Amino acid sequence: MKSASSPVYEMGGYLVRLIYEVEIPDGVMEVAVVALGQESPTGGYKGRQWQVLVDGTAMVQKLKTNDESRKKFELSVSAMEFAASWCMAVANKIWEPAVYGKAEIKDREQIMKGFTPSIPPGLGVVGGALIQAAESPERQAFLAASQQLFDGKFVRVGENFWSDPVMKVGILDLLSKAFRPMTDHSPPMQLSGGGAWIRVENGTVPRYRNDAGKIEFEFDCLILLFPKYLVQAAFVVTGEEKSDGNAPPDWKVKEIVLSRGVSMPVAAPKPGGR
Repeated sequence: MKSASSPVYEMGGYLVRLIYEVEIPDGVMEVAVVALGQESPTGGYKGRQWQVLVDGTAMVQKLKTNDESRKKFELSVSAMEFAASWCMAVANKIWEPAVYGKAEIKDREQIMKGFTPSIPPGLGVVGGALIQAAESPERQAFLAASQQLFDGKFVRVGENFWSDPVMKVGILDLLSKAFRPMTDHSPPMQLSGGGAWIRVENGTVPRYRNDAGKIEFEFDCLILLFPKYLVQAAFVVTGEEKSDGNAPPDWKVKEIVLSRGVSMPVAAPKPGGR
């Protein structure tokens, strides 16, 4: 506790405002706690009883982050930008960064500008299978990695995945085809967030792990399988700490873990049946 105000008689009792310094792993902040002490007007209890008034209790000084917390925040921003770029690449069929599970800065800038969906030269698709028409070992390696992506390389059904048993069959069937080049996930209406059918949600705090320099961030992810299903998942990216502490890791997609599948919400009909 840092300070306490003099008691003020209000609300039938004495109000006292106390200032506390609170230390948490991410840094230090100050919090005000307002307490009200009252005596029983009918003699129902002896002495003065105290209670904390929630309405008067709040943070009065912003969190002063420590060096480790600031670094973690900067890493989370970098990882989020990468994850969003990768999802945008997949949604717009920009295969080079998507196939290898990474997106370089130059790719990220291009991806965020938007692209017309395209398939790289030499990569054809017939019935969902690749035409291996490339001669160079590099191109053959790209085609092999492409096949892994199109077969759902990054997708894993979580141990506690929940869905209606009947619906689950249809969801998993569509997910097995979701990343294939010829699959069309064009939304029937304009969506917020760029209209991508797969995207990470930036409104929640990501889960963070650092195991001897190997960093992982786990973001909430939304997969929209138009027109039927909506799938919630965890989007996990990983990267190694660099010797230059100011440089972010070279992020890669580790996996997309499915947690819940439901039917696509349907907009309520307009008045008059229109």
